[in-house]
Amino acid sequence: MFYSLVVCTVPLLCCAGTGTVHLQYCVRQTPEVLVQRGGSAHMHCSQNRHGSLVHMDWFQQPSGSALTMVAQTVPYNSPVFASTGGKGKYSAHKKSPWNGSFTVNRVEQSDAGVYLCVVCCHSDAESFSFGDGTKVTVLESQRPIRPPTVTVLPPSVKECQDRKDGRNKKTLVCVASEFYPDHVAVSWLLDGEDVTGGVVTDSAALWRGEHYYITSRLRVPLTQWFTPGRNFTCLVSFFDGHQTVYRSNWVTGVEGTACTHSEKLSRQGETSAGSSSGLTSPGKTRRKKPAKKNGRMFVFSSPYPGVGLGYF
Repeated sequence: MFYSLVVCTVPLLCCAGTGTVHLQYCVRQTPEVLVQRGGSAHMHCSQNRHGSLVHMDWFQQPSGSALTMVAQTVPYNSPVFASTGGKGKYSAHKKSPWNGSFTVNRVEQSDAGVYLCVVCCHSDAESFSFGDGTKVTVLESQRPIRPPTVTVLPPSVKECQDRKDGRNKKTLVCVASEFYPDHVAVSWLLDGEDVTGGVVTDSAALWRGEHYYITSRLRVPLTQWFTPGRNFTCLVSFFDGHQTVYRSNWVTGVEGTACTHSEKLSRQGETSAGSSSGLTSPGKTRRKKPAKKNGRMFVFSSPYPGVGLGYF
């Protein structure tokens, strides 16, 4: 059976036939797995497609590599592995048309990557559905799991007009750093409501020194930033192998009506919680005065490459 890759744009749901997306079919997978070298990575897949001959196949995509088929299963039958060595390395089960599981045994670093569950009906071999993927991370034995530290940097006082569209905007920068492994997701909230427009987040966390870091930028109209009390929150979710924990940081809007060098400092704070609830009130910090160097103005610097924190 041959497949072509379909890019999923709907979380946990991507089904393709002959150029048609069928939203009635849904494939769900274990989202993340952390495993020590030599251990086993277990993952599950479920789907709502009817029929006793529904295939549930597993593909592996190592970081930076192509997608390859690993195993094929049908209900009540032994799995078929793509290679002769797969039977000892992998195990797969499909005890019902709707549920299946896949295990990577004796995990090595080369087993890290994304594992995709693909559902296909035997009577309609051209119609198949991709799950959202299970990210498998092989942990380094001597490196402890560590959640991120989150910092939100207020906009530069010199930032005024966007060069592309000519609109007056401000850019807030969120830096999540010092975490391991790289199972994080970044989101923004404005006064407690999700924000999607104007958000640009790094495509993947980057390794620096002994830990990972990731940055995200939020661009907002001047009217939003120059509204005292408006809360701009960066929320980072982190999977520690057992549960998803959250870290957040925020700044609040300031007084002003236009770009000025006399904006008042916004309040900043940081919270942590084992769930999305229980966030506490922001704390207060004081902003350092800009320092002059060679006749140029520098507000702050950053150890993270690609984060535009200083200005000339």
